[in-house]
Amino acid sequence: MARTIAAGAGARGSGRIKAISKRFVHQPCTICGWTLGIMLLITCSLVPFNAGGLSKPSWYEWDISTEDAVIRADMIVSGESDVDAIGGTNSTERTDASYYITIVYNKLNCDGENMFTPETVKAMCETDAVVYNNGGWKGTGVAGSDARGYCLLSDGECEQPVSPSNLFYGSNHNFTCELLSDSEVSDASAALYSHLQTTSGELAYGFFVDKGAPSDGQTCRTRSMFKVGSPLRGYAGASTVGDEQYYSIQEFMMDVQDDLHDFFGMDAEGVQALIGRPANLGGVARKGGLDVSWFSLVMQNGEMTHVVSNDTKMALASIFFVWFWIVVHTGSLWVGSLGMLQIILSLPVSLFLYRVVFQIWFFDTLQTLAIFVILGVGADDVFVMVDAWVQSRDEVPYDPRSEEGEEDDDPRTCDPQAFPACCVSARAPHEGHDPARAGWYARRMEYAYSRAAKAVFNTSWTTAMVFFATAVSPIMPISTFGIYAAICIIMNYIFVMTLTPAAIIIQEYYLEGTYGEKRSSLATCCCWIGCFKLSFKPNFGPFGESAKGWTPPPALAVETVSTDEDCEGATDDSTRWCSPEGIINGYVGMMERKTEGGVRRLALGTVLALTAYGVFSCAAASQLTPPTEAEQWFPDDHIYSKALGSMDRFLSGDDDSYALFKVRVPRTNVGTGLP
Repeated sequence: MARTIAAGAGARGSGRIKAISKRFVHQPCTICGWTLGIMLLITCSLVPFNAGGLSKPSWYEWDISTEDAVIRADMIVSGESDVDAIGGTNSTERTDASYYITIVYNKLNCDGENMFTPETVKAMCETDAVVYNNGGWKGTGVAGSDARGYCLLSDGECEQPVSPSNLFYGSNHNFTCELLSDSEVSDASAALYSHLQTTSGELAYGFFVDKGAPSDGQTCRTRSMFKVGSPLRGYAGASTVGDEQYYSIQEFMMDVQDDLHDFFGMDAEGVQALIGRPANLGGVARKGGLDVSWFSLVMQNGEMTHVVSNDTKMALASIFFVWFWIVVHTGSLWVGSLGMLQIILSLPVSLFLYRVVFQIWFFDTLQTLAIFVILGVGADDVFVMVDAWVQSRDEVPYDPRSEEGEEDDDPRTCDPQAFPACCVSARAPHEGHDPARAGWYARRMEYAYSRAAKAVFNTSWTTAMVFFATAVSPIMPISTFGIYAAICIIMNYIFVMTLTPAAIIIQEYYLEGTYGEKRSSLATCCCWIGCFKLSFKPNFGPFGESAKGWTPPPALAVETVSTDEDCEGATDDSTRWCSPEGIINGYVGMMERKTEGGVRRLALGTVLALTAYGVFSCAAASQLTPPTEAEQWFPDDHIYSKALGSMDRFLSGDDDSYALFKVRVPRTNVGTGLP
């Protein structure tokens, strides 16, 4: 079972592709060097344009500007900005309760027993003391904060935290947390439950107990709240997300969280420790029979940034695997490494176009996920180009009768005096020059380039259009992600059709074996690689003509497809699976196998099964609805998730249980003496 391919067979490109292919064969180092140089230059240009970092976070990133709720919120913000300052309040240091730290205590095994015991009260007090005694709370000094404090000020003094320990130690205690007697705790808790029998008592103490406390006479959970004030020292207005004050407050809160990690012994373990996580926030924080959790929106944003930063290290594992598999598939460390380099550099080059050229400056965590898209698409593009080159060996076989006398019609192709090792033109013969090999490589590249350019363009163009389609989304982060990902796809296509062919020719000429009498030096081509043996050659590698030197393949080469002789010792059933060609033949044979009645049962069954699956998928897709709850960013066992999950169980509810009404009354009589 063999077929013969005549010399000169195979697809031939246009005159332009023929010229491009010759350029790749005659000047691979020049093309490679200039392309890499331009890519690196554009990447470095991100620095002077200050275009390389993430955007500052904002409350409004995911808002849809045309929605009524967003329009009303904008009206409130606009109105507040025009309100006259009352007694200079807006500029008084730390008088606005801008952010909060909430600590939630859930009693373990709450089965009718009173939650408040001397041990649990002491445990709650000691946990709150971790925040209270942090150097930055009252302003006794915290690294990088210029010794400023962060607690909410009332009459120039830090406002006491809203803590259940205040019910037992006194409203102004200093969190020394001595162990109280049973009677002291019992009397204080009895007074608490007594207050809950009145409406005013529910309003005053409902923050500390769950919904069933007034009727059950007990609670299984309680909580504390620490109010962080702004404006900080040196600022005139209250803090908003993303401003300088916000990041200073975030630094303080993350320092508090580190103290809580140490207090509960929540050290990172396993993979988390390996990637540099400071603590295991999915772990357990327990003390005195209590399960403790905490939450702050500022902490959550800081944790998300930290998680993304550390997960980037995990992304490195993906990059390494893709690089390794490209090397294995291509059989070349050089082609695999350069292929991965062009994939990675397509990201900053695309970022330059996205921000500097198109002036789209929003770039956040969502945009960084484009790296996984480009890893998959970029690796596939390299495979297509390399496989087309390998296939060209059979489709465009070597024939000395057609290769002899093949000349380069461009006299500028090579200067044998300056770059003797790079010159393969018949017009400039030199030691080791083989015009027949150069001509064959040019025809092979013409075939491979023409074939790969069409295939890669079609896949890249359709993928880019899919991402460009998201640009119509009214949600700004999704819209900009689609635009950035589409630019990355386009740039990757340009690079794979520029760098990869040059890398293939460099591999064939300089890295795989000898060229003439001796190995050519890439240093003469300004690539500075020739002194390294970068060849990685597994048995199935596609490159190389000979281990010790290039041996011209026989004229009118014959391609032999799998035969029984190729599979020694194989049975009739296994023979067809012993090679890639055999796998294809075996699959087609099974599908074409007919019964006595002439019915292809396997093919028919496959079609019916896929049709049924398609109908089911369409029906399921038609029932998809928008989410009814906010997206959960952390797993259920995360400290933040546990705290948030308990918020709506308290008698006073969460912040979402209250509606805030703001009324702006315009003063039309200003300056007239009228009220």
